Amino acid sequence: MLLAEAIRRKDELQGEIDWLKKLPIREDTEQVPEDVWSEASNRYVRQTKEIKYVSAMSEKDRVLKIRAMDDRYEILNTAVDVANGRTLVKWSEPVPPA
Repeated sequence: MLLAEAIRRKDELQGEIDWLKKLPIREDTEQVPEDVWSEASNRYVRQTKEIKYVSAMSEKDRVLKIRAMDDRYEILNTAVDVANGRTLVKWSEPVPPA
């Protein structure tokens, strides 16, 4: 793998890890009061409405995914650091036009 590709993959992996860490996961039930029109009493009455929140990913799955990505990130980061330490850059002063 080229060094540039490894750096790009490492940066993309870091972005995915950050996104997963910030992803809100909510799995609970909430009771919300709601005003509903009652035909029997001819007025609004307050009822509680139950809202259930379910995330596509559980907290446990997110933690496992982040750990796996962290492991891959560390491997790539080490490889990039080693390659950067061995990369030779040849540079010389530009010659001004005559």
